[in-house]
Amino acid sequence: MSAIGSIVLVFALGAASQEAPPSDAQRERAPERATVEVPAPDDPFERRPSELPRAEPGHWDGLFAKLASDEGAGDLIPQSLRDRQALAEALYQLRDYRATLNELYGTLEIAPDFPPALIVLGTALFRLRRYGDAAVALERFVEVAPDQLARTQVLGHCHYSLGDYEAARDHYQRVIAAGTDSPGAVRGLALALWRLGDVEAALELLDATLAREPDHYETLIWKAQLLFEEEEFAAALHLAERAQALAPHEPRPLFLQSRCLFELERDDEAEARRERWRELDALTQEVRRLEGRIPFERDPYGLAIELAQLCRSTRDVETARDALSVAERTRPDEVGAVDFRLFALEVLWDIGDREGAAVAARALEIDGAEDARAWKRLEQYFAQTRDRRRQIEAGERWRRLSDADGD
Repeated sequence: MSAIGSIVLVFALGAASQEAPPSDAQRERAPERATVEVPAPDDPFERRPSELPRAEPGHWDGLFAKLASDEGAGDLIPQSLRDRQALAEALYQLRDYRATLNELYGTLEIAPDFPPALIVLGTALFRLRRYGDAAVALERFVEVAPDQLARTQVLGHCHYSLGDYEAARDHYQRVIAAGTDSPGAVRGLALALWRLGDVEAALELLDATLAREPDHYETLIWKAQLLFEEEEFAAALHLAERAQALAPHEPRPLFLQSRCLFELERDDEAEARRERWRELDALTQEVRRLEGRIPFERDPYGLAIELAQLCRSTRDVETARDALSVAERTRPDEVGAVDFRLFALEVLWDIGDREGAAVAARALEIDGAEDARAWKRLEQYFAQTRDRRRQIEAGERWRRLSDADGD
């Protein structure tokens, strides 16, 4: 991974967006662990960014301009530091937060206030819902790399999550003024303004965001919420139904729909949707419980499998992918690769993730090349996808391997 490519990846992570599970190619590109060893406590979750050493003022000035130029930044970033940063980013993509934090804290002990490490650290802590610690890391990033302010909308998310809506508003405004075109920053500003009582301005910003992304779940459900608060129940119901179509695994649209329907005196429909909300909300609470536990477990395989199973009921594609990614990374030796691949294919197919199922089927072909069970399931899979040629090939492979096992 090149230095500039690494930094581009950091910026994508800094937006706190959802990513698909890493590909095999991404795993193969992950660098070896740097040879420099830094003493660290047994549990990186006990560490705090505020305890890290500080760089001399101006030490990292112009870093990103150098990275973007032919000059490069070799004088500021030795190869060992690049390797550590690339490894931390690869671990972050794999959702291995314990190892990610270990690498980042180690890097920041060696290279205090190293900006790429700070922004990934802040984003990782935000994902772990440690909003105060995340804000510390991201504020340091802004301090040492002020020219990158436009890439720090996640700091606004931290302030908002902590209930400091004025700080959130101010930071989102700074981010937007710095030139970002991120709808997330505009949406964040809208919500901060709403919390501060400026509903009209909030709705204008949400409308502007929907003009760019008409099918964005978060924007739709938040606008529906604002319209409900303004007693525009029919309009709120319409948007909540659109939001549900985009994210059927989310219980919130059903809850808001039931409230709108009660206000519109459509009580039978309201009761039916409230019951559906209760069922889905119970499942979602269990999903959130498992999501909260997995990053802190040293052996999270069992929890990740349990989470993937739950996603078969909620049909939550992104969470299922994340859970399977964790399970693949932490699979114990006693669980066979083919058994895991079979499970992954079943989950992804059942929740309607056709793209993910295709990846899982390909992995099953590789790991189960000599396993009759794999080819029996692949025959079914290719029948489901109406790939007649490959269905026939898989069936022939299954029968040949089954006959060999019988001998």
